[in-house]
Amino acid sequence: MTIEFELSEKSIENAIHRVELYRDDLKKKTEIFADKLAEDVKTNAENQLIEHVETGETFDSLRIEKTGIYTRHVLVSGAAVWLEFGTGVVANHAYPGEYLHPKAVELGMKGIGTYGKGNGANPWGWWYIDESGRKRHTYGIPATMFMYYSAMATRDKIPEMARGIFHT
Repeated sequence: MTIEFELSEKSIENAIHRVELYRDDLKKKTEIFADKLAEDVKTNAENQLIEHVETGETFDSLRIEKTGIYTRHVLVSGAAVWLEFGTGVVANHAYPGEYLHPKAVELGMKGIGTYGKGNGANPWGWWYIDESGRKRHTYGIPATMFMYYSAMATRDKIPEMARGIFHT
């Protein structure tokens, strides 16, 4: 943006006004950009989750939280966390304590099979009681890394998305 002005009080005031309008527009566009990035990550995640869930319950565990004027977080809770990082050495073709997810250590996650009582390290799986009170056997849940891949897909679209918002 270029602002030309003369060295007169009225011209300088006009230039200051134009800079203030530009600043306000930039703030609005930055907020829109943050919203669009978060929505894109959430949509990508939902599209990946559709292959791994039988009910809409897991979709409800995804939400966008506005954490600042220009910051958004796409949060995952409940069973979807297990889908992201995986459980059980058998389901993940992993060794006990291995980290399959590129962000696991950074996010404070434990290695495969080491969470809780460490049942996931058992090569024969483990038993648990489901929400209806039935006893079930599992070898764990494979790590789908749906949030990680969603964030990477959105990251690749940032230049295109920014051009669409900031060049208007």
